[in-house]
Amino acid sequence: MTIQILFNRLSVLLGIFLLGVACQDRSQTKTNQQDKPLRTWQPKYATGFQITYYDDYKVIHQKTVDKKYWLGSSADSSKSEKYIYLAKVPSKTVLLSTIIVAWFDMLEQEKCIVGFSGSNYLYNPKLKIAVQNTQIKEISSANGSGLNKELLLSLQPEAIFTFYDPSNESTQAILDILKLPVIYTSEQMEASPLAQAEWLVFIASFFNQEDKAIGLFNKIENNYLAIKKRVRTQNSKTVFCNIPYKDVWYTPSGKSFPAQLIQDAGGDYCFKDLTGRPSVPLSLENVLVKGLNADLWLVNSSLHHTKQQLRAEQEVFQKLKVYRTNQMYNPTKRINGNGNDFFETGITSPDLVLQDLVNIIEGRTDSLYFYQPITSN
Repeated sequence: MTIQILFNRLSVLLGIFLLGVACQDRSQTKTNQQDKPLRTWQPKYATGFQITYYDDYKVIHQKTVDKKYWLGSSADSSKSEKYIYLAKVPSKTVLLSTIIVAWFDMLEQEKCIVGFSGSNYLYNPKLKIAVQNTQIKEISSANGSGLNKELLLSLQPEAIFTFYDPSNESTQAILDILKLPVIYTSEQMEASPLAQAEWLVFIASFFNQEDKAIGLFNKIENNYLAIKKRVRTQNSKTVFCNIPYKDVWYTPSGKSFPAQLIQDAGGDYCFKDLTGRPSVPLSLENVLVKGLNADLWLVNSSLHHTKQQLRAEQEVFQKLKVYRTNQMYNPTKRINGNGNDFFETGITSPDLVLQDLVNIIEGRTDSLYFYQPITSN
């Protein structure tokens, strides 16, 4: 009898053990399935990010700064150091870049913006009103040198959208201290206008709006390529751009997106052979030697509207051919206070900029969207 009872107990224990092993196997199988990628979306032009989809979450990899964002189901604690975890779509956000504002506008996500840094430079009329009505808080510090940490925390944002700027040590230090999810863009590092514009999908992925963003981008891409195809002239006019800042002329390299825009518009960029980072610091003399007999000058400054203002900046500008022929243009047609839509919509919708440049190069300057001629007075 005792042996029989012992045998029965052993049978029960063995059954429990086997059931546990089976449950563990099923649990392990489910975990493995969850961790197995269903698909990875690679941008067509942009190189700085990708999105990998899993069973109940996705990982958005920001390659430029090597940040991985886990959006969805609870992150595995063993992997927490590898990811910035967002349990759900952020409903309260803070933005530190006007370009990101334009993407939020395209995705109709303005309602989730609770704070902004540098609202004085916003163009977006709706958001300017929201700032004036304090629906969106200005979070810059009183002296404008960084962020108001206390105000920022009081807003309880679920995510902060910005671009990585190691040169701004005070702001970066605050972002590191806050321990809030900071989502970095780096569209400015892309080499082509369409690559920059494709970062719309990166922003959209945090709101589960990838399909909408891809549809919007496809329209921009198709329009851009159609305009490029219709260009009637190639290398017909030589072009240089920007203006010196404290005697340093930050000039786009030949592989930068401004150079690509000029080329796609049919222009001959004076510095197409310039190598290096997207923007290369050159001396005033260096640029003026090449720009002396150029046909067009894209000044790209919100501060210069007349020839007199340019002459006051540097008297030597009078010697330029473009100064004498009045072939200087500035993207100052869409201004709202200190805000300039060229630095919002102009980056996110490069097809509109390309059409302006084509019109300028081909001499049709009566229907420009962003640019206008610099006047004589």
